[in-house]
Amino acid sequence: MIVQDYYLILFISLPTIFTIFTLFKREIGEQFDSFWQNQKWKVSDAIVIIACLSVLKTIGIFLSRKTSIPNYYLYVYGNWMTSATIIAVMYLMLHDKVSFSNDLIGLSPGKIPKNILIGVFAFGILMLLYFLLFTISGQSMFSNQHSILSKIHYGDWPLIHSIIYFFGVVLVTPLVEETFFRGVLYSVFLKKYGSFGGICATSAIWSAMHLQLKAFFGIFLIGVLLCYLYKKTKSLVPSITLHILKNGSLFFLYGYS
Repeated sequence: MIVQDYYLILFISLPTIFTIFTLFKREIGEQFDSFWQNQKWKVSDAIVIIACLSVLKTIGIFLSRKTSIPNYYLYVYGNWMTSATIIAVMYLMLHDKVSFSNDLIGLSPGKIPKNILIGVFAFGILMLLYFLLFTISGQSMFSNQHSILSKIHYGDWPLIHSIIYFFGVVLVTPLVEETFFRGVLYSVFLKKYGSFGGICATSAIWSAMHLQLKAFFGIFLIGVLLCYLYKKTKSLVPSITLHILKNGSLFFLYGYS
């Protein structure tokens, strides 16, 4: 295991999480409307879920360095295991605390088409900014992430593993991650630290969980955009849509290029 691996493990460990929680010494006096007041998530819920994810990520790093398991097994089933962990822990801890309608999270039939279009538009803006940055500087803020993805080549995997990975990373992961990181974690931080602190803390933790240190800032900025969409629309649909489009574009661009 190399030095960077130890740093990554420390970076996603609980001391870092508690540090983020104590960045602000007092409660923010920001007023919240009924949508945010009705969110029942608590700090303790978020800590337990993040702790489970930290342990899972640490195990993944160990397996990738100390075993001869084919990489595609780690990518495919590690991705599904992460999503399953979030779902299971959220259900066990939160199902008896939360009672919300579809309207509360923006899933009423009349709002879904509009919110999907907002997510598509945001994805277009993100790609435009990315293109302009690359054109002007010749550098990508996601260069490290891209270099990692370009070496995976899902097209070289057994077909069944490529299909399972596609559904996991393009469809399931955006749904699960947005539900937890934006739906749960951001709501916790928002009420405790205010809008700015909530967006920054949520995005930092989400970026750290990707275990791509050199791409941390670029992933962090995407997290800021995802949080902003949720805050403005009070719906997870735009952020889920954007996340699906981003992951899907990366999947086809780097997996079969």
